[in-house]
Amino acid sequence: MNIWPTDIRDQSTWQQFRLRVLVIAYMNDTSYLNSSGDKIQASINIATQFYHYHNVDINGKKSELIVINPKLPRDDLYIIIGRDKLKVQTTDKEIRYLGCYFSSSNSRKRSIKRIKDIIEKFLNPIRQKRITVGHIAYLINHILIPRVVYVAQLMTLSKNEWNLLFIPVIKLVKQICGLPRSYPISALYHQYILGINNPWDHICANQITSFTYLINSNSLASRSIMIRCSE
Repeated sequence: MNIWPTDIRDQSTWQQFRLRVLVIAYMNDTSYLNSSGDKIQASINIATQFYHYHNVDINGKKSELIVINPKLPRDDLYIIIGRDKLKVQTTDKEIRYLGCYFSSSNSRKRSIKRIKDIIEKFLNPIRQKRITVGHIAYLINHILIPRVVYVAQLMTLSKNEWNLLFIPVIKLVKQICGLPRSYPISALYHQYILGINNPWDHICANQITSFTYLINSNSLASRSIMIRCSE
């Protein structure tokens, strides 16, 4: 796919692509993203009018606002939403949206601690139960790893960091299997021994699959990726 111009300054080699997407949005789990508060407020006003015409109320108390790199004083960082004209002030706390967490400051330590808490919350009830090797492998592969990978999709962790986070899991697996601490971890990951998945391998496999699909498709996303790879 040759979409990169020979001379970027030659407008005759440029290509333009347009995409029209029809969207039906409801206020539940709806996010507004824009470069300024005025633009977001304008979008919210249009949505408020739509719901007003259909006699639908918006619960502004459940609305939250994040402002990244603000240029205005904190008191001026707010939006007005709903029929009652509720004022929603910006927050420095994390916001949970569709299972992921967002904040105005990307705190790496806080994100890693959350993953640790998820793993510990998963392991605590298992420590009190008698389960088989097959059960623990299934729970790790189909519940724990998809959960932590989904929560961590907004951050980048190295292979070593994932291995450190997974140490309590490996320790518990060895205890359940009656294995010594010196037992090689690679054997636990072997598909013909225990078959436990590794979160790092899971992430790499998903990203490679998605990337392969996109670069072999004929979509705007594919063209955008090819241009970025050529930069």
